[in-house]
Amino acid sequence: PGSGGEFSVVQALQGLSHEGFLQVLSVVFKVVAACLAHLSQLSSIVRDDILRAAKVPAPATNQVSKDIRAVLQVVADVAQGRWGKLVSARSHCTPRLKLYEFQSLAAICTSFAALLEPHSPRAAAAVRLVALAQCRAYVEALHTRSVAQLQHLLEAEQWTATEVPPTFQDIVNRLMERCSGSGHTPSATHGGTTTQPSLTSGVNGSTLANGNSTPAEATKQQQQQQQQQQSQPARPGGLMLNGKRFLLVNTTLMLFKLLDEYLSVADSSPLYCVELGQHVVDLIRLFNNQSCQLVLGAGAVRTAGLRSISAKHLALSCESCYMLAQLIPALRTVFLAPPPASPLPQQQPLQQQLVQGKGGSKPGYAGFEPQRHMLMLEFDKLANDLTVHTREVHSKLVEIMQDRLLMAARQLATESRTWGAVQQQQQHPNKQQLQPAKQGFEVSPAVRSLSKQLGTLQSVLVPILQEEEVHYIFGRVASLYCDTLAATLDVLKPPTPETATMAEQQQQQQQQQPMNVVVSVDAGVWEECRRLNTLYALQSFRVLPLEPSQSATYLTRLSTFYIKHYGALPSPQAAVSSMDAAAAAVPATKLPSSATAAAAAAVAASATRRTHAEWQALPAGQHYTHAVQVAG
Repeated sequence: PGSGGEFSVVQALQGLSHEGFLQVLSVVFKVVAACLAHLSQLSSIVRDDILRAAKVPAPATNQVSKDIRAVLQVVADVAQGRWGKLVSARSHCTPRLKLYEFQSLAAICTSFAALLEPHSPRAAAAVRLVALAQCRAYVEALHTRSVAQLQHLLEAEQWTATEVPPTFQDIVNRLMERCSGSGHTPSATHGGTTTQPSLTSGVNGSTLANGNSTPAEATKQQQQQQQQQQSQPARPGGLMLNGKRFLLVNTTLMLFKLLDEYLSVADSSPLYCVELGQHVVDLIRLFNNQSCQLVLGAGAVRTAGLRSISAKHLALSCESCYMLAQLIPALRTVFLAPPPASPLPQQQPLQQQLVQGKGGSKPGYAGFEPQRHMLMLEFDKLANDLTVHTREVHSKLVEIMQDRLLMAARQLATESRTWGAVQQQQQHPNKQQLQPAKQGFEVSPAVRSLSKQLGTLQSVLVPILQEEEVHYIFGRVASLYCDTLAATLDVLKPPTPETATMAEQQQQQQQQQPMNVVVSVDAGVWEECRRLNTLYALQSFRVLPLEPSQSATYLTRLSTFYIKHYGALPSPQAAVSSMDAAAAAVPATKLPSSATAAAAAAVAASATRRTHAEWQALPAGQHYTHAVQVAG
């Protein structure tokens, strides 16, 4: 036909649905396979029966065999040309294909290249070139959509933990299985939602094998599998990876779904794996950078309408980055895996040309090394960026607690001026009335507030972060608190009566109870108050989730201060008894009763005995309850 006929054929192909186009390719596949099988049988009859029966000399037999191979090569070359025109006629439709549709197209192209391989390696390589062009167009469109979708999800993210549907756990499980597997399996199913038709045909067969199903039937099966998986109930408790549980936000789960699509494309087009790996790096880097700006940089207050960035928001963003960092080795293994080698050495230089865009001077797999090396460096840089991000979040959490510590230290210095104060109320100029001690042996509200804040932080971080992260953060916090409180308590001195009187008058003015008072100070009571505050702080720090082998090191400074001024540290039970005795000595004290103190100590001891998994298994409401109880 002329150009007009070819144009009408192109129009007809463009008007087909994807399933209809696959049927056309399947028919072409069967016709070419039948022709090659027929020619191969003829060559076998001529060579083995006719020429051998006629006792034709060996040189003539070899020439006939050579001519037959040339005919097979011509048929393969012609078939390749027609195939390329058919696929290219619908190239504008490729970027709009769904994943399973692209996989079916890639699978039939791969099988057709394998069909031509024994007869014309160059024709098979040309078919792969056409398939790679389609893959490139599809991947570029896929990556553009993925970036836009991820950007939109991040801007709307509320940074709250979400339940994990089974499909997302399956994605992670398959990725880890691939990491321990033996490379690419282009015809294998990946993603759990698609089933690629396996097209197999040799010189003696011309059937399209995927059971007896057509591409349209395979598509229906894929859609049914996807609907069944989506209907499964969500799995509470986070995502499991390497035996660890991760609480994640919705955007992180959707990122895993996008990565699964990239892995599925890598299965279909293993020669394009390095370029896909670069897109994966770009996608994860986008998530890392944007989450840093939105949470650490407080951008989510503007984009998602959050009132403020809390410790829980920081912990969830940190956990997402931490899990992605754990996945980097598996992703590196998948996308840096050697591509499948051609069984025929003659094709290998052309394979390099298809992937690199130019001919390679070295045969075989060596042509992929520069791209693999660059991708390896990109993965290393990405892993470092994720690690730096998690450390910045850890430091931010410590910084938040440091700000509260400094405020409490200033408040503690102010409150110490009223310790041991004995108030004398002056009602008339010539008449004074002695009042009972106002505060006695009292634990400072500043120290109590610090203990409660630590318990609240523990209830937030322990269910979300990993055990090693919790140990690291609370180790830094405990060390910082002990050093600062030891330095603050060490410089405190019993106030003079004038200083105590001024502090008492300021406190009464704040309470809107102006009175003329004169205060005297009992130095012994003041010293006992300082001892009890030190002991209370140490008891609060002991129940924090610290690394057992280093917990004593974190408390060294405050423990040394106590030993220096008051002797050996009492045991936890003796410390509770000591505070009970102080409460009994001064009825006006605000210390808890013996029963309350013992209950708080029991809860604190119970908290130290809980494993990290047990803490994470508690309902959210119990975390806060335990935190308040531990805080006293």
